Amino acid sequence: MNQTTVNYGKTAKGKSALDQRSAALPPRLRPLLLLVDGYKNQELLERLAGQIGLPATALAELEQLGFIALGAPPSSEASEQLRPDDDDRTVRVAPNAIDRFLNAKRYMLETLAQAGVTGAGVAKEIEAASEMSHLTQAYEIFVAVIESRRGAEAPAVIAKLRALLH
Repeated sequence: MNQTTVNYGKTAKGKSALDQRSAALPPRLRPLLLLVDGYKNQELLERLAGQIGLPATALAELEQLGFIALGAPPSSEASEQLRPDDDDRTVRVAPNAIDRFLNAKRYMLETLAQAGVTGAGVAKEIEAASEMSHLTQAYEIFVAVIESRRGAEAPAVIAKLRALLH
């Protein structure tokens, strides 16, 4: 039996609350609502909630308030982010800081893995990063490794990372 994953998406009320900065949306829940895009699963959203200092129940609270719903269509801004056919020259900057951090971290780790660098040094430092400042601290070492391992491809890889970090 093949089950399709159903993710949370923003409802019209949720989109409106963000656009209008509605008082009905508790300010502490706004960052989590920004992360709901129709593509992230419940487990990831609950983990992200914890990373921004919210309890895992915050997701259920957004649902109870009517700002999100299971199966709501993906947000249009989510479809503009990273796509499977993107290459090192494609840069799609995420609309919020948490997604930018996650995209930059994932990109750095994937790029290092493609260069054969995993499990130690800069890869370990990036894996342990919990905020953007940790990634920017690892930037210089990352650049040096990529320049030595990716040759002519290095400038495009570094340019894409720079866009993701800022």
